[in-house]
Amino acid sequence: MSHMVDFIRNPSMLEHFFKHFMCNSGTHSLYMDPYGNIFPCTMLNKEIGNVRESDFDKVWMSEEAKEVREFIAKKKCMCWGSCEMPPSLARNQKVVLWIFSRMLKDFLIDKKNRIFK
Repeated sequence: MSHMVDFIRNPSMLEHFFKHFMCNSGTHSLYMDPYGNIFPCTMLNKEIGNVRESDFDKVWMSEEAKEVREFIAKKKCMCWGSCEMPPSLARNQKVVLWIFSRMLKDFLIDKKNRIFK
């Protein structure tokens, strides 16, 4: 948890993260509201279609869906939605390695401090 707090409080960490982060919302995940409207995620209010009005495959492969995916790929939106971030992070090796390296460094420093006490 402390890594998350440090991450959010430190602008250079956020800058590094967003430089390498690629959101996969609208590609690997979606949000469907109770009315059948499909959105790329819970945070971006860009509807790509409605499954009550059209077949899901048509909605998912529609021109609207393509435009929203391009919007996301160009990093025109950035959020920290708990539903969208974990799947996107899991697909981004640079970010995962960067976070892991910081955790490993902290672990080794802590271990060293315990040994020499």
